Amino acid sequence: MNDTNEYTLSEMELEEIRAYAAPMQELNKLMGAALRMLVRQQKLQGEWHLNAEGTKLVRGDK
Repeated sequence: MNDTNEYTLSEMELEEIRAYAAPMQELNKLMGAALRMLVRQQKLQGEWHLNAEGTKLVRGDK
């Protein structure tokens, strides 16, 4: 560590971080897909709709 508060990771440290991050990225993708499916289902049930500008999905009465 130098006086600029910077630290260079070794290749081994980088591989360890990548190995940890890969499942987290996959989980993030799956959670995003599940959320999109839930919103789609609720939209079909009439619980969600586009706002007046048509730019956001909102919950509640139109």
